[in-house]
Amino acid sequence: ADVLIYATGFDVGSIGRTKIQGTTTCVEGRSAADDGLEAYLGISVVGMPNSFMLLGPNTTLAHNSLIRMIEAQVAFMVRTMVEAIDNDVECFDIKPQIVEEYNSKLQSVFKDRVWSYGGCSSWYLNKNGKVFVLWPNTTFMFHRIANQASSLQKAFNTRM
Repeated sequence: ADVLIYATGFDVGSIGRTKIQGTTTCVEGRSAADDGLEAYLGISVVGMPNSFMLLGPNTTLAHNSLIRMIEAQVAFMVRTMVEAIDNDVECFDIKPQIVEEYNSKLQSVFKDRVWSYGGCSSWYLNKNGKVFVLWPNTTFMFHRIANQASSLQKAFNTRM
């Protein structure tokens, strides 16, 4: 299998000078932050089949180490890829409703938190005032959610 690794460094909300074109989604430069890119577990974006990212939207921390977040994301990725291989799945793309439900829950947690409450502005917010960078809970909670995340067949549209 071919693997492409692209690292942007510490430019929050940006993928640098690169344009990533999926089937229905295009991410370019700062568009991830400015347009409010959403991902399931900060990993899977609708319209970007057979792709994963680490430390995507809403996975950065203001209070802890990112190592636990990365470990949980990698475990989810490996589980998903193994399931795809075991079931002869050629293509998998996260279902839009899965991403919408997940991000709706995240944003509801933020509404009363310091990062968005009271009209504060910071680099955690995009131009529309949406918290796109931070994970709102503990790393243990993220790890638990990622470990209990839906299987390939439930969370992804697949093609054999």
